[in-house]
Amino acid sequence: MQKVIHFIVVVLLSSVKFIGGPTLVYLNEKYEFEFGFVQANIAIITGGMLGVVVFMYFSKWMLKVYRGIRKRMRKVLSGKYSDFYSPPTADIETDLEIRYSYIEKNEPEKKKRIFTPRSRRLVRIWQRYGLVGLAALTPILFSIPLGTFVMARLESNRKKILLYMFISIVCWSLLKTYKHIFFDLDNTLWDFERNSRETLVELYDKHQLKNLGVTSPEFFITTYQERNAMMWEQYRLGKIDKETLRNKRFNFTFWDMGLDADLAPPALAEDYVSISPKKNNLFPHAHETLEYLHGRYVLHIITNGFMEVQYIKLDSAGLSKYFDEIIVSEQTGFKKPDVNIFYHSME
Repeated sequence: MQKVIHFIVVVLLSSVKFIGGPTLVYLNEKYEFEFGFVQANIAIITGGMLGVVVFMYFSKWMLKVYRGIRKRMRKVLSGKYSDFYSPPTADIETDLEIRYSYIEKNEPEKKKRIFTPRSRRLVRIWQRYGLVGLAALTPILFSIPLGTFVMARLESNRKKILLYMFISIVCWSLLKTYKHIFFDLDNTLWDFERNSRETLVELYDKHQLKNLGVTSPEFFITTYQERNAMMWEQYRLGKIDKETLRNKRFNFTFWDMGLDADLAPPALAEDYVSISPKKNNLFPHAHETLEYLHGRYVLHIITNGFMEVQYIKLDSAGLSKYFDEIIVSEQTGFKKPDVNIFYHSME
């Protein structure tokens, strides 16, 4: 019974102040214990859409009732009824007769403003971004009643309002109820292509590959990238092992370039694994994104790379501090995209 009551509370809170739903679920220990991810989102989304439907279809009636109550209260407070006055007294010895007369004001009531300064800001958002922008910002920046009230007066197509608000509410609900975020490392945060290219250029010069028949660094890099991608795919499928991948990819690269595979210097493989992880080129705004997410969510890394190499990458690029857990395929025995590595990460 208590869980049902808590569910209703989350629904009602989300229908009025949408951001309050996720906040209540995940900042209140009782609610967090009772609600799973799916249940929390059902309650929050239901509440948000309930607010949209109620305030879109009944806002005029609610506004009319509100204005009627306010008008009546003004009359009461302004002394419309004599019962609200105490008998007058005067500091004289003789009797005093007092006569009351009331004058009804026949002036027409001034038309009340529908839009407040806050709602005017919503109108400006509408003018600039349209219904999509207003629907996207209403759940998180404004209240469901105010945003829906304004949209219902600016957009005649109510089905469109319902659709856009549903999409917005679902997206914000999912975003606000996520507690864990998982990242890949290579080609997601760490710029693998750029770091690898810089390393291969260094190796071309260090081992004087031109003297071995490799015509240019670009030819060497392009050929290596194609062979490396092919062997990584074989590794992910379990067709080759780690040692074959690490030690033979340069031999096959030489063979692909039309050279004798045995011409590949044995130190190429070792130098590549030693130099490449120490490169620290990241994709734009990687640090800014992680800085924002860190502390708000629990961050994880799931990567197929070699364990000893991936930790060096994270340390060299200054990324280790952001992550609570680093999951490497070698540790789990499963490689992406095998679903078992994701099951392992959720344990």
